[in-house]
Amino acid sequence: MIKDIWILVANRSVAKLFESRSIRDGLELIKTISNPYIVPTEKTPHDRDADAFARHLAFMLDRDRSRGRFDELVLVAEPGFLGKLRAYFGKRAGSLGHVRTVNKELVHVSAKNLRLHLNDVLLELWRDPRRPIEHRHTHLRA
Repeated sequence: MIKDIWILVANRSVAKLFESRSIRDGLELIKTISNPYIVPTEKTPHDRDADAFARHLAFMLDRDRSRGRFDELVLVAEPGFLGKLRAYFGKRAGSLGHVRTVNKELVHVSAKNLRLHLNDVLLELWRDPRRPIEHRHTHLRA
């Protein structure tokens, strides 16, 4: 089964969208998205700017999912912004399916180090759900 896993790593100011194409390969940066709602004279975005950015990202990913561009989604963000993303993704849960979340600020981490941070999540997603889990049982014979 071939699947495309997208990873959105975001904070209030910027989001980076990565793709994982196989269990062995690194992450490929698809695009970087700056928050278009930040007022240029302000250094940090206000809550309304962050809300608008979260809504924008949810709409973009909902559109791309409906076009079949990815199968699985992982959201990575610091706690405050992750809550905003969850709120907007919760409204679109039917079309986005199950979304995994990671509560960390990793926007400025390299793709190689991001892959290391997300190793367990990605391994779980790449595991073929049709393959039975092997258990070793010891049978005692009388």
